Amino acid sequence: MTGKETSGIKERLEQFGRDAVHADWLKENGIWLNKFFRIWMEVYRECYYLRALESRPKGGAVKVDLTDADAFIRCETLDRLEKCLGNEAFDAGVVEELWNKRLPCPVEQTEAFKKAVCEVLERRQAEAQAAGRKRQELLQAELDRVGSGMAYYKPMDADLLFDAWRNEAAGNVVCACFPWEYDSTTVAPDGVTTEVFTPRFVDWQKKGAPPHFVISKGKDDVAVARRIILSMLLSLPVGKLKVTFIDLGFSGKLTAFRDSLDKAFTKSLVLTAEALSEWTRERTRWFCDTFAACGDVADFNRAQGRIVHGYEVCVVNGLGGDMADVTYSAALARLVNEGYKAGIYFVVIGDVLRKWDACLFRPMKAVAVAARKQCPIPLWCEAGYARLMDRMNGSVSEQAQQDIEAKNRKLEAQRQAAFEAPFLDATQDFDIEIGEMLDGVGRGRFKLDEETHTHSFVLGKTGSGKSVFLHTLLHQAMLKYSPQSLQFYLMDFKIGGVELNRYRNYPHVRALMADQGDLKVMLEILRDLEKLMTERGRALREAGCTKLKDYNARHSDSPMPRLVLLVDECQELFKEGRSGMQDEIDHIVTKIAKQGRNQGVHIIFATQTLCGCVMPRDLPSQITDPYLLLCEMADAQRFIKNPERVMEAMVPHSLVHVNVYEQKAEKILPDCLEAVMDDYQRAIVEKNGGADTGFDSFYFSGTQQYSLIDDLRKCSYRRRPELALGRSLQVRSENGNFRLLSEMSQNVLVLGDNRKCQGLRVMLVALLALMHYDRKKNTGARFILFLNGDLSDFPEMEDYIYDLEEWGLEIYDNQRQRETALAKLYGEMQREDECPIFVFVTNQDYYSELRMNVNLDVEAPKKEAGMASGRELYEANMFYNGNVEFAKAGAGRKATVSVADAWRELLRNGPVCNIFTVWQVQRLANFMFKPGGVFASDVGEMFLYMACLPTKEGVENKFDFEREVKLSDLHGEDDNLQLYFYRVADHEGRVLSAYTLPTKEEWEDFMPKK
Repeated sequence: MTGKETSGIKERLEQFGRDAVHADWLKENGIWLNKFFRIWMEVYRECYYLRALESRPKGGAVKVDLTDADAFIRCETLDRLEKCLGNEAFDAGVVEELWNKRLPCPVEQTEAFKKAVCEVLERRQAEAQAAGRKRQELLQAELDRVGSGMAYYKPMDADLLFDAWRNEAAGNVVCACFPWEYDSTTVAPDGVTTEVFTPRFVDWQKKGAPPHFVISKGKDDVAVARRIILSMLLSLPVGKLKVTFIDLGFSGKLTAFRDSLDKAFTKSLVLTAEALSEWTRERTRWFCDTFAACGDVADFNRAQGRIVHGYEVCVVNGLGGDMADVTYSAALARLVNEGYKAGIYFVVIGDVLRKWDACLFRPMKAVAVAARKQCPIPLWCEAGYARLMDRMNGSVSEQAQQDIEAKNRKLEAQRQAAFEAPFLDATQDFDIEIGEMLDGVGRGRFKLDEETHTHSFVLGKTGSGKSVFLHTLLHQAMLKYSPQSLQFYLMDFKIGGVELNRYRNYPHVRALMADQGDLKVMLEILRDLEKLMTERGRALREAGCTKLKDYNARHSDSPMPRLVLLVDECQELFKEGRSGMQDEIDHIVTKIAKQGRNQGVHIIFATQTLCGCVMPRDLPSQITDPYLLLCEMADAQRFIKNPERVMEAMVPHSLVHVNVYEQKAEKILPDCLEAVMDDYQRAIVEKNGGADTGFDSFYFSGTQQYSLIDDLRKCSYRRRPELALGRSLQVRSENGNFRLLSEMSQNVLVLGDNRKCQGLRVMLVALLALMHYDRKKNTGARFILFLNGDLSDFPEMEDYIYDLEEWGLEIYDNQRQRETALAKLYGEMQREDECPIFVFVTNQDYYSELRMNVNLDVEAPKKEAGMASGRELYEANMFYNGNVEFAKAGAGRKATVSVADAWRELLRNGPVCNIFTVWQVQRLANFMFKPGGVFASDVGEMFLYMACLPTKEGVENKFDFEREVKLSDLHGEDDNLQLYFYRVADHEGRVLSAYTLPTKEEWEDFMPKK
């Protein structure tokens, strides 16, 4: 430090001298003055009291004159003061001036007494300060005459030295030099002798100066090394110089020095030859990259006016010996000879190896013990050195706090600007800030485009900061770009969807699945994205465009947004044992990865681990941007080579972003937006201002429910009755209404679990929907319910059913009623009335007369006259499935038919006569209690539709929809009842979320009045 660099220190020294004079006066005089006034007042009060007793007038005021007692008070006070102070010195001049001033009586004229004393003390203080300034001026003049660049005198302490050094370090870009040895000079301004120590400086980061240092082996070699390192660290801003220890000699003193440094000042530790070889290779690569980007780092930092690329000093111990030059490679020699150009310096304890350029090393020696004891500078004594180390280590937290505050102020300003700025178009340019670069150069960015940044993969164990990164990415993207130009498909497979569930009401979210893993919904979301890609591909071809940007440029009135599929815990997408469904998932993901780039469709996958995950073979090769937090190296190796090298020396919660296209890696510490995410959401929603995004958001959280009444309000009925069951679990969700036509087998089979009346709930939803249709169209329909089984365990459901009698529901709940009703219903097939009849059969498993297959008395086909001919008898038996018996030939027209045959006929041909049936059975094996089991063809003859609830029966195999869904995987909870709606004739199906039943009050308010 010379010239301009020491001007701040001199000013500090002058201020210290002024303060010292003032502080010394107060310290030396303040203590005895307090004692003096206390003793004086004690003596004065004693004399005053005695004199007052002597001169007290009768009935008058007391007036005491102690003029003649001044000599006694003075002597008594001084005697007592000398006894109290002992050998302590005091300023007799002050006492003499106070006596001579003839002070007012402190008892009778207290305020005047205080004022007079203060005048004396203030004058004495001003005189002392003036004398101190005069002495300081003389001292400074003497220092200037001597010509010292940076001089110290005995009052200097470690704290003052640290503050002076740190003040200069804050503005340093390089450490041009640092003080090493000191020359002692005696000056005597104003007749007072003072010893001044003037430093001799060692050049370091100067042009032409040796960049490295070498210390001969000896008792004080580590002490010299630590002085060099401490001087360097104190000369540069905190964190801009890191120390690496290469200690192949296993020095205990060097270990103690390393342990005494805060981790913010240390970089690497190398203890073996193998580790040294790996370190040399890694630093050589870093040296080449840095030099290629910046040239000479010190010159680059000078040109920038700040330390853009930090420095590294390597303390080397234990490399000597006859085999050293053979053992250590030429790569290390090159790093020593040229590494300083990229900011890598060496402090070597021992000999310089033959392959190293000795001209680059400055020999450093320990100072003699006598000189160290004589010089009071803190660097030379253990106590001062320890204090400097404490202050330097403490500066890390201070600097970190200052950096955090400065960063927060800057980020807050940026946030406010972003909150107020209008949305941008994500299809033109997608480039957002995500955090700080660990090398201090600018901000880390996340990009998406059609060429070099197409798909990303985020790997990070629990606690690594993966969720922080994803939240930052999403909020920054949604704040910057409009929901008309950027839309997300989000899937979160953590339990409860704890991370992404908060994005439900964000305008950019096209679909959100926040559930541990519903395969059906997962597949539906992927299908929707594939469908959208197909539509986009067709539009691009018709427009003659190959990229989304080109298409939007030509169709500015109807542009297509950039789409992003973001999946957290994506390993749930790729699991074995799903047969056809997994094949379809793999196919869609691979299609997006390969074809999505030109259509503006991108993938961002994130996971803790890929263990047990079978990704599509082509997926890793399509990932252009891996983001690696703390993760398993085996997982990282799927995307990059040598991840151990790339991820070396990462700080907690940081990540490594690898640009595969450019073969570059960068380390980033993502911003944490957790405390301001609510502010971001408000800003995002306000900026959108309720604008139309062009889609209805789909949300699935594992507890999906849709209201029957809400969807019935949207129905516009036509000529045929419509039956409702639920809404499709699709991104472009639709209600599950379907029309019933007057054709054969237009009936519905409700199949599956009914333990909690799930099947009965589905039937009642269908019943209410048809009742609503009847009221809206005024069809005069009849509603018949065959109630089987006991509902005593479900009293609320039982009450709900019987309350529907008020709305015209005919309920038959015992065997006799059911037989009579079925016989009449059987006869209705001969009617010509167009009014529909809707029949509901609950819980067929408990339909006792069907199980016993009893016979019913029914009316035979009518004949106006004469006896039935053989042809007529044959036709009648054909009509009644060969089970008709006439009571008497040629007499009454009565016949019998079994319950099973009656129902089969009603189910086959009833719809032709406008008699439609909704049939519920828990197990397909029990259907109609048919011996030998039921085939799909048997069901197809009587039902066009099936509503399959959760069951483990294996129904999928019979109807060939096992590739679509497994019924055992359907949700069967009350708050998330799912069913698979299957059209038997054309083998098509889809998963529906069953409607919830309205309450009695809601139904009464909703239904149209007659």
